[in-house]
Amino acid sequence: MAMYHLDHFQIDCRIKEQQILFLQSQRTTRDDNLVANIQNAITPWTAITNPNSYYERQQIGTQRTNWTINQLLMSIDQQCH
Repeated sequence: MAMYHLDHFQIDCRIKEQQILFLQSQRTTRDDNLVANIQNAITPWTAITNPNSYYERQQIGTQRTNWTINQLLMSIDQQCH
């Protein structure tokens, strides 16, 4: 899932379990993080030619996507009792 969508994810307590499962399925693995970092390292020009893809790979490589997913899961836990 793109960071834009994660940043605008709407919590709905009526479908709490589905949202938890969905968010957990969107986590990236160590391999995903490594590949994203390597792709950005060997194609630095994409920061200019395709900034959206470069940004998404950067977010994956730095594990920002997983951090955002963790924050959303904590929000669901706090808001949906």
